[in-house]
This record gives sequence, structure tokens and C-alpha cells, in this order.
Amino acid sequence: MGSIEAQIPGLYLLASHDIISALDQCENLALVVSFYEIYCGKLYDLLNERKDLICREDAKQKVNIVGLTEIPVKNV
Repeated sequence: MGSIEAQIPGLYLLASHDIISALDQCENLALVVSFYEIYCGKLYDLLNERKDLICREDAKQKVNIVGLTEIPVKNV
């Protein structure tokens, strides 16, 4: 846990700085983020006005969330 008063960054902020600095060293990699919520057994896209989402499993047993918004990220 970070602290605003003591100006100590939290785990998420430290991790995001590390990820972005690692991506800066590799030209062929990109970072996209998505945020979803599971509430009462339903999926919601938190980057698209809580739009309802559908979760499906393909033949290789890979779980896919259909319609989830992905936003490219270049900095913290």
C-alpha cells in the first residue's frame, strides 16, 4: 500500500512504471489494457459505460470475453 501523505507509491504504480520502462526497450511490443467487473454473475466493461459482456470458451478451452474494450497504453 502506498501513501499519498508520505509520497510513497503503491504496488500498482511501481509495477506500471516497471512495465512501461521494459516496453520502452522493446520496439516490437505494445501494451493494451482492459478493465471488467464481475457483479452478480454478470460481466461489465468498465471502459465502455459498463456495457454487458459475454464470456465464451473455445475448443481449446481458452476463455474469451467477447466485446471487451482494449485501449493502447504508452505511458503511466
